[in-house]
Amino acid sequence: MEASAGGEEGLLRLFVYGTLQPGGSAHGLLAGALRGVRAGRVEGYALFACANHPGARPARGETIHGVVLELAGGAELLARLDAYEGCPGLYERERVRVQLQEGGVVEAWLYVLSEPPGVGWRPVPGGRWP
Repeated sequence: MEASAGGEEGLLRLFVYGTLQPGGSAHGLLAGALRGVRAGRVEGYALFACANHPGARPARGETIHGVVLELAGGAELLARLDAYEGCPGLYERERVRVQLQEGGVVEAWLYVLSEPPGVGWRPVPGGRWP
């Protein structure tokens, strides 16, 4: 998956689990770009929270829940999202396989914490952000 693409018809696929979800505090960053929303889960990651935002980390046997956003906007949108997420730095972007609630699997980008959660971070039971 190239940095500027990832979905069919030039759409970028991004799996989100926190503030970028519909209704989340940062969802407005996606204004005009959103083309689709599909519920799903990613296995092999755990969710942690610090203050008012979550972060994912690889974790055997864990699952996080969220949505796949299908976005138009290519490299410019991805650069804006990277800046918001502090990527690279606080977060890194990884390609993952998402099990869709409707059935099937798609590849999408996922923002993952660069370092293991430190002081102030707490596990989110069930891998689902409020």
